[in-house]
Amino acid sequence: MSWKKEHEAMLKEIGQKLCELRKEQGMSQLDLAVEADLSQTFISRLERGAANPTVQSLQRIAHILGRKITIDII
Repeated sequence: MSWKKEHEAMLKEIGQKLCELRKEQGMSQLDLAVEADLSQTFISRLERGAANPTVQSLQRIAHILGRKITIDII
């Protein structure tokens, strides 16, 4: 698999997980966006795997959702 395909798959996986966690918390995309000081459009794009988030934005979102971000290079 090319790096581009791996990157696209990783973004989709991140987005799906964040969407799942957000829903478990009973939050709307707008609720999460306001708390994280991000736009609702960005949250929507992120959950669809269409945004390339920074580590900082992922950390803010994870903190709000009661989680931590870890990165493994294998």
